[in-house]
Amino acid sequence: MKASQRGKVTESGLYHKQISRTWWLRNRRYALFMLREVSSIFLALFVILYLVQLALLVAEPDLYNRYLTLMRTPGWIALHIVILAFALLHTFTWLSSLPAVQMVRVRGKEAPRREVWLAGLIGWLAVSVGIGLVILRG
Repeated sequence: MKASQRGKVTESGLYHKQISRTWWLRNRRYALFMLREVSSIFLALFVILYLVQLALLVAEPDLYNRYLTLMRTPGWIALHIVILAFALLHTFTWLSSLPAVQMVRVRGKEAPRREVWLAGLIGWLAVSVGIGLVILRG
């Protein structure tokens, strides 16, 4: 019997099966789910960094410029690349769950899941490009 299959009986007489800490790595769907959950930590970190940047912009130009200089260091750039990767993973896994969560009807019939996913992806890309254009022109 493998160590991960062994269990134990507690003082109350209940049987508890011991599960490996890496159980979720054995199934691709579980691994993607867990990575998506971890991605929220990195996205929250990005929001905090962004709010700090906005607060420094309002507070004092010198502090803001020092913050921007810090953000241009290789470590911070690497962190932002990791955050971007997690943001993309979070977005694509969320969009892939959209057809299962939100049933879309067109003329009384359920729209194909692939089309719902594609519509969500196109909408996300359109909004992202629009925001990017506003930022670049502003």
